[in-house]
Amino acid sequence: MNIIVFNADGLKPAEFNTWRTKKVEIEITKALKETGNNVSFINFHHLKRFYQDLRKIKCDESIVLALSEYVDDNRDIFVSNVLEELRIPFVGSGSEAVCNALLKEKAKAIFVKDEILTPRFFMVSSDEDINKGFLGYPVVLKPRGSGSSEGVSIAHNQDQFEKIAKYLLAEFKQPVIAEEYIGGKNCREYTVGVLNNDENRVTIFAEIIIPETNGIKLLDEKVKNNPETDKISEVNDSLIKEKLRNIALKTMRSIDGKDVGRVDIRYDGSHFYVLEINLFPGLGDDSYLRRTLNFSDIGFDKLINMIVCSAILRYKMKPTQKMMAISAYTQKEIERSASKQRAAAIGTTTRKGTKTKAKARDHIKECKLQWQN
Repeated sequence: MNIIVFNADGLKPAEFNTWRTKKVEIEITKALKETGNNVSFINFHHLKRFYQDLRKIKCDESIVLALSEYVDDNRDIFVSNVLEELRIPFVGSGSEAVCNALLKEKAKAIFVKDEILTPRFFMVSSDEDINKGFLGYPVVLKPRGSGSSEGVSIAHNQDQFEKIAKYLLAEFKQPVIAEEYIGGKNCREYTVGVLNNDENRVTIFAEIIIPETNGIKLLDEKVKNNPETDKISEVNDSLIKEKLRNIALKTMRSIDGKDVGRVDIRYDGSHFYVLEINLFPGLGDDSYLRRTLNFSDIGFDKLINMIVCSAILRYKMKPTQKMMAISAYTQKEIERSASKQRAAAIGTTTRKGTKTKAKARDHIKECKLQWQN
């Protein structure tokens, strides 16, 4: 199989949680070559040349692995858009799903429609919108299309809300999403990696350890980009794992994600809320998906082969025997661990009253009404 890597040299290198480092390129190349694949690279210089280079690809024996959602730093063209137009097989989700996941209000609208619990929210597109919605305080604000906790802030009163909203609108030049803060004494945040497709999907888990400041746990840039505070731990509670697994799988299906994704979920002690889904999860050393591998026997080489193999099979092409064997082994290892956790979860009883379930239903109903209005 020919695997063509779009290495996004036209984009500025990102410092944290990125696919786009030479180290990751080398690791991906090594992992894929070791399973008998031919690996080459394609770059973006200008759009016409990019199309010319792509048209040379033999679609029946090649697949593209893009290391970025966008072709360049203008961020106005998805790589998947171009590949879909030329009918070239590629790893990962289609352009519509990627767009829906990136634009947080679109993702949330899909979650609400499919009755996936998510924090209440409203959009601030201009200064005039600042007073149009009220969720109570504290409230989380973030740019609608940002990643890696960029711009994530919290307001405790109206003055702070107005100041932060105006700053984010001016700084990021895009609408701001104002979101209900999910807290509570037992508040926890989890990240769930979802791999493969359809009935073969498997999940890997980690808890994000967020330091508490004045009773607030917020994964902002300061926390996320500091090695001293950006920490994760293994999830050992079988019941929690089973809940996270079911929510993450439903979320991936809801957004129509393919091959790989990461779902961020917050727990307030009673309910699990989907914060967002990332269909281009980072694979650098600092990324959550990669660090989650530390809690299993799965190495990076197995992970990348499994992701690419799932895409090859999705296009009904034939992966190399070695890639297929490694992917099948990796999936079985994850499934074996999940089966043990599910068995333990079945044997665990919890006290869930009707009030708790009714609260979740009321929250979903309120979100639907809010979105319709």
